[in-house]
Amino acid sequence: MTVRIYAAMGNELLVAGRRNGDWRTERRLTDSSPQTVAADPLRPEVVYCGTFDRGLWRSVDAGESWEQVGENVVHDPVMAAAVSAVERNGEHGVVYAGTEPSAVYRSEDGGETWRELGGLSELPSAPEWSFPPRPETHHVRWISPDPNTSGRLFVAIEAGALIQTPDGGETWEDVVVSAASSPWQAHNPRAAESTIYRKSAGEPWREVREGLPDVEGRVVAVLAANQDEPGVFYALTSEGLYRSPDAGSSWERLEIGRQDQFGRPTGLVVAEIG
Repeated sequence: MTVRIYAAMGNELLVAGRRNGDWRTERRLTDSSPQTVAADPLRPEVVYCGTFDRGLWRSVDAGESWEQVGENVVHDPVMAAAVSAVERNGEHGVVYAGTEPSAVYRSEDGGETWRELGGLSELPSAPEWSFPPRPETHHVRWISPDPNTSGRLFVAIEAGALIQTPDGGETWEDVVVSAASSPWQAHNPRAAESTIYRKSAGEPWREVREGLPDVEGRVVAVLAANQDEPGVFYALTSEGLYRSPDAGSSWERLEIGRQDQFGRPTGLVVAEIG
């Protein structure tokens, strides 16, 4: 078994695997503006990558080769993707893709065909959705299928809302809203000050800094866990990729790429490949 890491870095996808104790990193989908990456939890060799200007891509060989899928339907910038662990159709996990302008699509055949899940624009919060760098539009920034309940889906809109559906997209409802103190701090690494917090049962939240770079100028794009590594977390930042072997108490940098490749990270998946 080999740990495989997929890191979307804004202008390319880094695919890294450990070989003979060292990390080997390959560049994939270069110059395609990767925005999100997702793997099938039950078939981790099947990976999807959404790009800003070249649609949605799929790999069935753990990132070695890629093909475009859904181009006749999911042709807008693909900003979010996810694969359900509990919704299956034969060998395929149900795949969700989110775009700009905000829309959510569903595929039950591994990305070959898609249908749009309607109703997002009818939500009470929809008139207020706006992405500050492009205020005339907005997008789906994150999709999280419930790992225990079929059909339940959480979707984050940038910027304006966190919404959910309990029935696979037949109906939607507003949940809660999360925001940075300003668009400048959220999207400009020179102004960013991001950090990681950790909480244990019965204890308050506490900031973690051991092994991590300075908070000033750091962008933490995403945290990820590998279901085959209990207690291990990964953090993809503008300063590099970090791994915690002790449930987030301390961190160490993984040498999977050059420092100049970590501009504004946009997605991370860690999977165990047989």
